[in-house]
Amino acid sequence: MLVTGQPLLHGAMFAFVLGVLWLALGASGRIRLGGPDATPEYSTPVYVTMLFSAGIAAGIVFWGPAEALFHYDSVPPFVEADARSDAAVVGALRTTLFHWGISAWSAYLVVALPVAYAVYNRGARFRVSAMLAPLLGTEVVDSRAGTVVDVLAVLATLGGLSTTLGFLATQFLTGIEFRWAVALGSAGRALFVAGITLLVVVSVTAGIGRGMRRLSVLNTAVFGAVLVGVAVAGPTLFVAEIGGRAAVGYLLEFVPMSLTVGEVSLAGDAAAEADGWLAGWTTFYWAWWLSWAPFVGLFIARISRGRRIRTVVLGAGVVTSLATLSWFVVVGGSALAVQHGGRADLLGAIFDVDAAVAGYPLFDALPFSILLLVPFLLLVLTFFVTSADAAVRSLALLTADGDSPSVALQVALAASIGVIATALLLFGEGGLVQTAAVVTGGPFAVLGLLGLSGLIVAIRRNDQ
Repeated sequence: MLVTGQPLLHGAMFAFVLGVLWLALGASGRIRLGGPDATPEYSTPVYVTMLFSAGIAAGIVFWGPAEALFHYDSVPPFVEADARSDAAVVGALRTTLFHWGISAWSAYLVVALPVAYAVYNRGARFRVSAMLAPLLGTEVVDSRAGTVVDVLAVLATLGGLSTTLGFLATQFLTGIEFRWAVALGSAGRALFVAGITLLVVVSVTAGIGRGMRRLSVLNTAVFGAVLVGVAVAGPTLFVAEIGGRAAVGYLLEFVPMSLTVGEVSLAGDAAAEADGWLAGWTTFYWAWWLSWAPFVGLFIARISRGRRIRTVVLGAGVVTSLATLSWFVVVGGSALAVQHGGRADLLGAIFDVDAAVAGYPLFDALPFSILLLVPFLLLVLTFFVTSADAAVRSLALLTADGDSPSVALQVALAASIGVIATALLLFGEGGLVQTAAVVTGGPFAVLGLLGLSGLIVAIRRNDQ
């Protein structure tokens, strides 16, 4: 299924990047969501922290030290280097930046911008289906087609977030068992999911101002502390060198990496291996981001009233991408330095146990490891809670009769995510996560293209 959907997913994600940059850099970037007199509800620093916290879950914490190591050991098809070589170090980090950079955030924006424009500037109801309003008119929200889109959004949100929660519970507790030899088993994983679900309920009931806003500021502070701590304690010069080279390579090779769909120039086993790598990494990531796009996009639209389109793109596309890429350069680059220099065998720990344990031998190889490890684990909890908070609020808007969903509905939705995650955790198989991401995220590649093109046409027709 992943290989079959490669041309659509890869082509759509590339188009999303081009489209949102065109909106930001052109005259349309000056359009204010809500009209010329609308004012933002939140200050710019708080706004950016909420954007970042909603769009990135705890996966960034675990994959920070781990992903580049996988690409260092098994070189991607568009990296010309031998495995575990000097050239593979830069290629591995460049590939990681590609997977977590502007493409991911553009998937969110192609939902957020059309919805915000339709709701605040054209009077549409607050639904994901409003992303089609610039193309089909505001009445699409109440049509049968609009209902189908909103149902898909609900399924995508439940599927994407529930599978992420089940996955992160396994990763978190696997790391705890590896580091401190505390085995909790299936019951422990279920209790962990229940605990996170309870934190989500507390955050949701506190409201955006007291819950999401405060947790987002905490997220950003802890994130920055860990980032600076690893940068100072780690191999700073090595990381700066390979990080700079990887970032330049990411910019220069962005187009060919985006449009790589199978290695048709190869033959036999080499072609099959390249296709398998793309399906398991890039294509899977694109489907995963798209499964999150409905609720993250709706949340971005919710908090963006009063801001210009250019500001939204800069905040939810450029600034957030820079923060994410900085994390992977520093943490991923340090992991590569430790592995490549022979200071610790992170790959051995990954292959013997799981990708979730990569951070532990990395921190053990750095000074003041416990001071880095504790906030590192705290980020797992706070990042997921803020993402889940945004998801529950979006689900509530989609399933409520009006535009002011009750607290009871939001609590019920948070509980349902926990139940689904527990079921997947206890009874699901590894392939179920990938299948769920493709099934729920794939349709939003098409909807995103329709929403983006409709917004561009509507702006050119009505506002320029």
